[in-house]
Amino acid sequence: MRVLSVKLSSVNEQLSRCGPAWQYLGWSRRDGGTVPLWDVKHLQDEDIAKIVDRLRLQGSDDGRVEAKAAVGKLNKDVWNTVSAFANTEGGLILLGVDESQNFAPAKGFDPNKIIDSLDNGLSGDSSKVDPIPEWNFKRSTLEGEPILVVGVPPMKSDTRKAQQMPCFVCSQGIAKGSYKRLDDKNKHLTPYEIFQLQNRHKTDPSDQQVVREAGLEDLDADLINSVIHRLRTSQSRLINGDNSISSVLRKLSSINKRGEILFAGLLCFGEYPQQYFPQLFVDVSKHPGKQKSVDASVRFEHRRVCEGPINAQIEDAIDATLGVLNTRYVERGRTVEQEPEIPEVVLREAITNAVMHRDYGPVAISEQVGVDIFSDRVEIRNPGGLWGDRTPDNLGDGRSVPRNLFIAKTLSYVPANDKATIAENQGSGIQRMQAAMMQHGLPQPKFHVEVGAFTVILYRHGLLNPEAQKWLEKLGLGEMSTSRPELAQVVLLARDQGPVTPASIRETLGIDSDEAREMLAELLSDGVLSVSGGSGESFELSAETLGLSPVQVRILKTLKPDIARNIHQLVDETGYSASAVRYGLRGLIDAGSVRPTAPPTSRSRAYILNPRD
Repeated sequence: MRVLSVKLSSVNEQLSRCGPAWQYLGWSRRDGGTVPLWDVKHLQDEDIAKIVDRLRLQGSDDGRVEAKAAVGKLNKDVWNTVSAFANTEGGLILLGVDESQNFAPAKGFDPNKIIDSLDNGLSGDSSKVDPIPEWNFKRSTLEGEPILVVGVPPMKSDTRKAQQMPCFVCSQGIAKGSYKRLDDKNKHLTPYEIFQLQNRHKTDPSDQQVVREAGLEDLDADLINSVIHRLRTSQSRLINGDNSISSVLRKLSSINKRGEILFAGLLCFGEYPQQYFPQLFVDVSKHPGKQKSVDASVRFEHRRVCEGPINAQIEDAIDATLGVLNTRYVERGRTVEQEPEIPEVVLREAITNAVMHRDYGPVAISEQVGVDIFSDRVEIRNPGGLWGDRTPDNLGDGRSVPRNLFIAKTLSYVPANDKATIAENQGSGIQRMQAAMMQHGLPQPKFHVEVGAFTVILYRHGLLNPEAQKWLEKLGLGEMSTSRPELAQVVLLARDQGPVTPASIRETLGIDSDEAREMLAELLSDGVLSVSGGSGESFELSAETLGLSPVQVRILKTLKPDIARNIHQLVDETGYSASAVRYGLRGLIDAGSVRPTAPPTSRSRAYILNPRD
């Protein structure tokens, strides 16, 4: 019997790349679409049951779902949760579900009484929070008992509501009653985070502040002259008339009419802006593993502090990052070329955006931009969350919405090392990043948004690596990686992340949903994939592809990576005899897909799914 070692990831593992608040970002409808979790009208009783099963499995609430018994009266801290969900990514509140009783239906729960309390607390002059989010609710049942499901959308998704943030608990005041959601906890927003939410839709004047200690002698005349040359070559109207250095600097809002140096001018043209703002640099650090080390003696394998004006910071940070990334050899016609494992254009866009769009206000100015290089990914983090109406969903819509208007404008004239300018301000950077990552067979960039910070996550390893190629060859699909690489990537995605859908293919590979459906249909027709679940939109590697027997397929679907099951439980849950289950387990253990918890002679021996590292 041929059994291949495959990665059958848990939901935790599959979605952990999206950050700590990954849970339940949306819910798949039966027609194949996806709606936000907080849009509760689409949730059926069976959907609620699955969510509760998830809570029971993990033993707690999480970043997107909170359960309250609400027996007799509505818990006071429910308003903290409303505030937290409204200020972050939204979520569900399950009322009538008792966390202390393993999320069982709460005995004595009266939905009618609680509906009245909800309505009173989230409407009119007696509201418990301000501003009131666009909440919604529905009656549901859990194990035959009544519960209420309350959906709280993120206020940032509504332009009008976003300008009124943060949502806070009235009795506590805005300073102490504004919350954010972190995993299963409601945490107070910091004063800086409150400031960010209050001002993200206003003009940020930070880059027009006067730097009184600085003078013209602190600016780089050669850099200024290179910009003037570019303006003259492009016949820009900016240098019509008086094209002296002082005149050009005034028109670029680098100095004011009194000749005082403005922040944008110092940062874009200063020889060494860190003389006045020592933390304004890009910190590039290479770490030995997948996380930052807690051992002070091995915190970094490599570190470079990139200083100077913005253009120097960006170019040095790109060089420092490329210098520690691996390279791969690629055949192009008759030549073999070396290229970095993450395309340079992607790093350039991510680092440029981090420096250009960061918060330069009085609180954040003491924090630097960080480029952290881990064994599996690169993270580029800047202080200050998304600006204006920007969300992770609309970042690639082709619009340019800069926080720092004059820095962004100036950088569109400042030359980069490749003879282009540092920034284009056309809103096409995200699209270029996505296209380059897809072309190189890499997962799409991930964007992690916090109230006061923004992080771009770039994975170093694509799906079509040498190990994956060998795996495909074992399956007899080796030619697919060269003739139809997009199909090969879908197959590998199903291997590495479990069942795939058009939505997950679009998110990870950047392939249009309609095209993804055609590819899935082709792989289904060829017997490479099989339908998973009852939606008709989810597919997994077929038993024939993996060389598994029916009993092994049933065992793998039954087992989980975090809950052990003994032989008797597997017999009950699979419906196969003990001897058939034992025989199937031996092949799965040999293949590394299943791991026993104890030696064969132990009475406590059980089995868990063993995802591959």
